[in-house]
Amino acid sequence: MNLFELLVFILVLSIGIGTCTVVTSIFNIWAGIPAAFLASAVFFKIMDFLDRVSCRQHRRKMAEKYSRIFRVLALPVGEKDTAVKIGDYGWEAKPFMRRATDRKGDLIYLKGWNENWNSIWYSGFLPNEIEYVCQKPLSEYDLPNPPTPRPVCPFPVQPRSKAVDS
Repeated sequence: MNLFELLVFILVLSIGIGTCTVVTSIFNIWAGIPAAFLASAVFFKIMDFLDRVSCRQHRRKMAEKYSRIFRVLALPVGEKDTAVKIGDYGWEAKPFMRRATDRKGDLIYLKGWNENWNSIWYSGFLPNEIEYVCQKPLSEYDLPNPPTPRPVCPFPVQPRSKAVDS
């Protein structure tokens, strides 16, 4: 539980206790307890609604900002044990794991998805290591979460060989 969740929990608890105290002073304890649960539930639903709206707005901004698809021309320099293959398609993504070579912020970060929208790799590329293919026909930020029947990824990575059990 992070600090924000703890503060929301304390606020919901204090709303319930405050409602119970006010209703109990006017009526009795048997009216105060259900009123406290009702007030806490209503507040919780309002917070849930606001969180969903905020999440939708964030996903929309991410879909607009990272809207390109690239093809890998060369493996990323300075990365070892990478799952990237030359010829893979990469979907532009937010930089959250910067490479040590990204001193000037000139890397373009990409994610490689398979047909079922499972992330296969994530890496930063110099502009000469990739080529622009097209705008994303469908953004991964627009996909339903939790996953329901999803469309097939239109630009997946090259098929990977399955690991054979020995």
